[in-house]
Amino acid sequence: MSWKKLYIDQINLSGIHKDLLDKQGNGLSRVIGEMFPDLSDKSAWLGGNGEAWERGPYYIDGLIPLAYLLNDDELINLANKWVEAILSSQKDSGFFGPKKNNDWWPRAVVLKALVSAYLATRDEKIIDFSEKYLSYFLKHVSEMPFDFWAYARGMEGFEMITFLKERIGDVTEEELKRILKENTIDWQSFFTDFPYVENTDKYMPKHLFHLVKYFTNIIASLKKSRKNPPKVKKYKILKNRDKKNNLIFLKTHGVNIAMALKYLLYWEKSPEVMFEGLDNVLKYHGNATGIFSSDEHLNGTSPSSGIELCTVVEMMYSMEEAIRITGSMEASDRLEKYAYNALLSTIRPDFSSHQYVQQINQLDCEVKPHPFYDSNRYANTFGIEPNYGCCAANMHQGWPKMMLSAVMSSKSSLGIFLYISGTYKVEFPDGHVLLEIKTAYPFSDNVIIKCLESKVLNIDWLFRIPYKANTLIKINDEVINIENKDSFTFKDIKTNDLISLTFNFDIITLNNPDNSISVQRGPLIYSEYIDYEEFYIKGNKPFHDRGFKPKEIRDIKLFTKAEEVIVKDIKKHNNDNDFFDNHINLIVEAYDQSLDKTIDLNLKPYGLSTLRRTHFDKISIKKSIH
Repeated sequence: MSWKKLYIDQINLSGIHKDLLDKQGNGLSRVIGEMFPDLSDKSAWLGGNGEAWERGPYYIDGLIPLAYLLNDDELINLANKWVEAILSSQKDSGFFGPKKNNDWWPRAVVLKALVSAYLATRDEKIIDFSEKYLSYFLKHVSEMPFDFWAYARGMEGFEMITFLKERIGDVTEEELKRILKENTIDWQSFFTDFPYVENTDKYMPKHLFHLVKYFTNIIASLKKSRKNPPKVKKYKILKNRDKKNNLIFLKTHGVNIAMALKYLLYWEKSPEVMFEGLDNVLKYHGNATGIFSSDEHLNGTSPSSGIELCTVVEMMYSMEEAIRITGSMEASDRLEKYAYNALLSTIRPDFSSHQYVQQINQLDCEVKPHPFYDSNRYANTFGIEPNYGCCAANMHQGWPKMMLSAVMSSKSSLGIFLYISGTYKVEFPDGHVLLEIKTAYPFSDNVIIKCLESKVLNIDWLFRIPYKANTLIKINDEVINIENKDSFTFKDIKTNDLISLTFNFDIITLNNPDNSISVQRGPLIYSEYIDYEEFYIKGNKPFHDRGFKPKEIRDIKLFTKAEEVIVKDIKKHNNDNDFFDNHINLIVEAYDQSLDKTIDLNLKPYGLSTLRRTHFDKISIKKSIH
């Protein structure tokens, strides 16, 4: 079953989720243009002489929903400045954007961002603009087929195509899908028969890669300085697409893989196919977060390999599309796991800086070489642009677009896929429902949902059960116990009806692909906290680059009994208003090898950590320690 997102003015966030978005809105998302030229008024997307490729489109993909979800006038004006500049750049032909860049790829990101812009403003100019551009695209793509990045990411922007079909009906969706698929890497074969079972260095030696990249970057820089890009002949593009090294580069690139997962949905409309493909990659490059190594390329199962921030937010968007297209509850589970662990950990709590790559076992964030494939000495420190600038532009979409996926509607159903505090107005042809969600989830196991007003009959309410947890549900005076199900449906909930959900999450021992173990409870992964000293690198505080040195690193192993970690206690603290004043800590039995003694180890949520150990060696309780 497919679902529709709500208009943004139908969403009014509250509680810890509003607090989280407030912190983002007061952080880099607001001020990054003051310190990062690619997102300043110098951007060619704003009519300047600066960056003309993906960074402006990446930025507005997050800025637009953030601004309108917060109803923040300053951010709305900033977002509208970008949107109006892009809309007014369209030529009579339908082409738009900077003249010095004729690449299809960044314009696909613009289409994706404009979906949120329409949901925020209902501005029909966006519909006309997108129709006109797609008409231009159909006329010209045969003479200039997709090349390199566009060839890897050919289906980006497809959400706008389905969006147009829902609203105006006569969009040539199937023709566009066919042309886009013909101009996109065969990702179906890639995921079905996954070819890169070893680190990328095996297929493209790192030293040769960096040597070639040095010279190609010089050439690319010269091309970007041209006012009018040369038109590449079709036969050269097609020849370039088939080059072995180009294909290795594109198919091992983590962000490309994260984006491509949703293409399987666009082609097959089967979430199972997507999950099977993802699991084929995770078998050889996975870790406890459920995201493959990507620094920037596939780099095996070592917990010291990196995960790029762009990969995290694109994995989230692929899961969000899976929810929209199919209503997948597993996609909702995976989305939360990515968000509340990987996304949360890689941006500072005040949103003043971010990492380019994070590590599962992050023992330091220092300026030094790390075992990354294509990331520099600063890559796991926190800053404005600690490595390549793509993540500085693309990170903003993570939280706002996730929150647009919490509550959606279909023809005769209301679906609650994510438990995010706020009020939601869900419209149907014969009326509407106004509901309220109150929770400190993922740090609380309780959710309260109230139907504030129902003006419609015969509507199914679909509630997700996260991670198939045993769940106690109270609907007014009726009590229901749910076991081993990913959702339940209740019909005809009326005004003032109250629904309470209490999740009893199991504590799960994860067996990681590197033969280590990790601990998960509900959406949260758990890590050993490593105390640190922060040091200044550069920039003006509070938006400055900084690193972290460990005070002490212990050699810790976890005891297991019957292959499960031994949990001795759970400590919880909840604050309904401050996101970061929440925690659920686990006390587990562990062995400190440096002290040669058994200890009670306090594991904290991965997403709230800076330095950490998440993958552990294990010791069976049957074995004695000497």
